[in-house]
Amino acid sequence: ADKKYPESELLQTLVNAVTEAEKCSSVANQLVTKKVRTRNRQSIEGKYVAKLTLEELNGFYEQVIGLPCVITETKLIKELLDKVVEFREEALDALEAETPDSEQVE
Repeated sequence: ADKKYPESELLQTLVNAVTEAEKCSSVANQLVTKKVRTRNRQSIEGKYVAKLTLEELNGFYEQVIGLPCVITETKLIKELLDKVVEFREEALDALEAETPDSEQVE
């Protein structure tokens, strides 16, 4: 049987926190599996690929670490963010090189 807790501001705060954490968890899982529908979506063979800017991804990570609880996907988002930043730095280095190294471009 479901136990009903009396309505209170504290209960509502808890419910809201859990709801936000569940939403962040769902979005995080969709990001790392690359199957997400966003307002900027492209269909590739029936799959949807997330298109977030680095700034949006960083903002989402900040939102996740600011949650009043820890979600298991936090580490995955941080790894994805680190990979994107590293890729961006390598791409900028390759673009700035006078004679790009073919290994660097790959």
